Amino acid sequence: MPPKPFRPAAAKTPAKAQTCYDAVVGFLKDDDWPFEADDENGTVATGYEGDNGKYELVIEAKNDMPMFAVHVDLPVEHPEEKEGDEPTGAFGELIEFVLKLNCGLAVGSFDLDLDDGSLRFRIGVLAGDTAPSLSQVRDQIYAAVTTGDRYFPLLREVAAGNLSAEAALDKLGADDEDEDGAESN
Repeated sequence: MPPKPFRPAAAKTPAKAQTCYDAVVGFLKDDDWPFEADDENGTVATGYEGDNGKYELVIEAKNDMPMFAVHVDLPVEHPEEKEGDEPTGAFGELIEFVLKLNCGLAVGSFDLDLDDGSLRFRIGVLAGDTAPSLSQVRDQIYAAVTTGDRYFPLLREVAAGNLSAEAALDKLGADDEDEDGAESN
């Protein structure tokens, strides 16, 4: 006679599956990040201080969706320069620089709000059927903040009108060549 299949007792309820929100909060707790969580809206707010600035982060991790997104606010200041509805001057250069940067990124993107001029770096992660591990959450959060921090000085200079988009790209290329040369020595 074959064995009877296992059936959990009716009184036992299965453990709640971990959500993306749980994974984000779990990582931040484990890594001792101060944060404010809003379970109802599925958002977590925290901050990060990098080599080039201080940044506010908002992490969206909706409980009903198998995804999370990290938004790193980059505090650039730029003069209001518009002709009608068209951005001009430094703001136009910033738009060009952001678009060209995005073309070279393998992961994530810079988002520039054309209405209020706010700039952020964003990484979104689809988790699939299971919540991400704490190490996956860590990798995405650190990828977002280090990428934002890396490009922030050039973004700030272009936004302020001190560099054109082309000059910033040239400087970025020269910096990359310097890093490659230093690594091979």
